[in-house]
Amino acid sequence: MPVFISYRRDERLDAFILNERLLLEGIPTQLVPFDDEGQTLDDLHGCFCQHMADATHWIGVLYEAHGEDWWTAWLLGAAAMAHRRVTFYHAGSTDLPQRLGKPGAA
Repeated sequence: MPVFISYRRDERLDAFILNERLLLEGIPTQLVPFDDEGQTLDDLHGCFCQHMADATHWIGVLYEAHGEDWWTAWLLGAAAMAHRRVTFYHAGSTDLPQRLGKPGAA
């Protein structure tokens, strides 16, 4: 089962670099853009759930503005409910909101 990597257009380069690094290590991936432009919320939900069902892990590539986005929090909840391991890749200069971290982690 592959690692599912989701990103938005703004994080495309970071997502591609991360994807290539995992592939070099022999780790299969699914690299999927997630933008709400031109897609309904039902389409996004169905697509995410299908990719999550096919994956062992989810890596959400984030940049500063999306850390506060409701969609990011929803994806985190959906991944947790599917019992998938979750990681956020954040190349920005600011910290992510505390709610996106592990409780009690410093």
